[in-house]
Amino acid sequence: MIARSRAHDAVAPRVTNPPFVEFDDLSIEFASSDGPVLALDHASLHFEEGAFVCIVGPSGCGKTTLLQTLAGFLKPTSGSVRLDGRVID
Repeated sequence: MIARSRAHDAVAPRVTNPPFVEFDDLSIEFASSDGPVLALDHASLHFEEGAFVCIVGPSGCGKTTLLQTLAGFLKPTSGSVRLDGRVID
């Protein structure tokens, strides 16, 4: 039998950095002749600097809309987008 100290059983707390990119409760609505179109509905996600992120989904699911809000080309209907802690307007 091998003796182990309790230190080996302890789990080190995970150190996380603040999000570099953060979409918080993001909604985007577009006007159309048939009425409003909800492109993003309360989407929330975040990732750290240096993370490799892929945004995938079928055509029309909001991938480009999400990235256009990050670039500042579109204003959120509600929610917020932050880059390195700064709100993107």
